[in-house]
Amino acid sequence: MDRWRQLFVEVTAQEAGRLEADRRSRAALRAAQELEAWSRSAAPAVMDSLEVACRARADELARMTGVAVSVTRSAPTSVDSRDGCARVLGLSLRDRVHEVVIYGYLHSGNLPVIHFLMNAKGGGVQVGRHRRLVSFPGCRVTPGDDGRPVLRPVGRSTPTSGSEQLTTDDLVFRAFELLLRRALGRPAAAAERVLRSGASTPLLGSLR
Repeated sequence: MDRWRQLFVEVTAQEAGRLEADRRSRAALRAAQELEAWSRSAAPAVMDSLEVACRARADELARMTGVAVSVTRSAPTSVDSRDGCARVLGLSLRDRVHEVVIYGYLHSGNLPVIHFLMNAKGGGVQVGRHRRLVSFPGCRVTPGDDGRPVLRPVGRSTPTSGSEQLTTDDLVFRAFELLLRRALGRPAAAAERVLRSGASTPLLGSLR
C-alpha cells in the first residue's frame, strides 16, 4: 500500500469513528429528552390517580369508623437540590392532629419517585428551623412496555400486593397506615431516613 492510500485509510477510519460517536451522542440526547417528556407527563398522572384513590378511601374510612381524613393537593413546587432544580408534587392526608404527605419528586434526567413524609414529632409537615421530617420509601415510576407508568417498590419497608410492582392502592394504604397508626400511637415501620429541615436537604432541597 502506497503512502497516500495508507493516509486515506487512516482518515476514513477516523471519520467513521467520529460519525459513529456523533450518532450515539444524538441518540443518547434524544432518549434523554424522551425520558424527560415521559416523566413530566407520568408524574402528575400518578399523583392524579393517588388523589382519586385517597379521596375514595377517606370517604370509606369516614363511613366505616367516623374518622375524618382530609385530602389536599398542593400546587407543584420548585426546589433547589444538590444536582439542580427539581419539582415536587404533593398530596396531603390529615386527621385532627397528624399529617402525611405523599410527594412526587421529579428531577431532570431521572425517573420520578413517590415517597411519604411525616413530622417526626407529630403534627403537620412544615419546612422550617428545628423541625425533623421523617421520610418513608414509596416507589419509582418507570415506563411499562405500553408506555404507561409502572410503580416499582424502593426501600425495604413498602408493603406490596405480592409482586414486583405496586398498585395505587398499595401506596394509598401505606399513607393511611402511617397516618392512622400514628394517631393510635403505633408506628407503622421504621423510617428510611430522618431529615432535619430548614436548610437544604438531600431529599427536598430548599423550597423556592
